[in-house]
Amino acid sequence: MSIRWKSLALALIVGWFAGAASGLLIARFCPSLKTHKRARAHFYAELKLTPEQRVSVGAILDQSHEQLRRVFEQTKSDALALRRATRSRIRQLLTPDQQSLFDRLNARWEARFEKRFDRLQNH
Repeated sequence: MSIRWKSLALALIVGWFAGAASGLLIARFCPSLKTHKRARAHFYAELKLTPEQRVSVGAILDQSHEQLRRVFEQTKSDALALRRATRSRIRQLLTPDQQSLFDRLNARWEARFEKRFDRLQNH
């Protein structure tokens, strides 16, 4: 039985990107991220924090959020570099017609990735 390596490689890469996108979507629509302010208010109420404690805890949470934003930004640049390198290697295996189609698909994938990652980062 003959295996079509190019098709197999493309299917594996597309599957990997679909899995990565699924992870971003799950994180994007997670209720705790979507309702950040309500979750924080509920957290404060459950612990019965005093107004002074709320200010202090809020400052800690804000600082942590900023650190996480920086981690996401670093992760994003690492992910983009890996994605570009992977796609470059795949593109080299394709015929000119396939490269043209791959480039169009790649442009759509990049736009979706940017949009989803930015949403995740901003919540």
